[in-house]
Amino acid sequence: MRAFASRPAGAFAASDVRTQFRTQLCATAGNSIPSLDAVVIEAERKHRCSVIFMHGLGDTGDGWGSLMPQIDAVLPPALRGSIRWICPHAPQRPITLNGGLRMPGWFDLRGLTADEEEDAEGLSAAAAQIEELVERERAAGIPTERILVGGFSQGGALALHVGLRSTARYAGVAVLSTWLPLAADYPASISEAARDTPFLVAHGDADMVVSHAWGQGSFSKLEEAGLNARFVTAPGVGHGADAMMLREVAGFVEAALGASGGGEGEAALSA
Repeated sequence: MRAFASRPAGAFAASDVRTQFRTQLCATAGNSIPSLDAVVIEAERKHRCSVIFMHGLGDTGDGWGSLMPQIDAVLPPALRGSIRWICPHAPQRPITLNGGLRMPGWFDLRGLTADEEEDAEGLSAAAAQIEELVERERAAGIPTERILVGGFSQGGALALHVGLRSTARYAGVAVLSTWLPLAADYPASISEAARDTPFLVAHGDADMVVSHAWGQGSFSKLEEAGLNARFVTAPGVGHGADAMMLREVAGFVEAALGASGGGEGEAALSA
């Protein structure tokens, strides 16, 4: 059986990739939530905002960690260099979809269709780990309103789960090539805070792993619930992210974190 893994694809036309380093984000004393290792790109100047972005199944935070400085580089001067970018690594776990093979995964996957049984317990545990990272940013003086969460594929599903149920409002939620997990729980499980949170959902129309129709149907759930959500189709893109999708993310980061007080001013985004 060929193991399914989900990794970013495509290059973003930007330079000035800053140094990355891995750091252990340890659990606080008395906290039973397992610690997460992560790629963290520190703000070059005063730290005003944070972005937490989760990778897909079988990947690590390194791939997306290499793209975050490129997104930062096209932000307007008032915002550029003021964001801490955090790309955590999912723990190793057996994945049913891949015959029980152990690999980095946020929660178990039994299949890649909307009618498969879902790992609600695993999702909840993964969400608690991400919320622990959010708590650390808050302890560093960054309110939730200046924290944006996002992810790709399985990481995007986790970001939606976190953003839709949070009791505190995030600056925004940006997800790529993903689906809405536990979709039957909505709109009942949408928090009041999520109703004031902007969502970006982007998906390639040539995705043969997580179908474009599934992604669009997931977005429709958000739209029908009256959320501030936008769907972007990337023509000809498979299960990955191209330059257009990453520019959409950069524009969303600019709008969400600029509006949150993280920066001021406008700049044109270009390749």
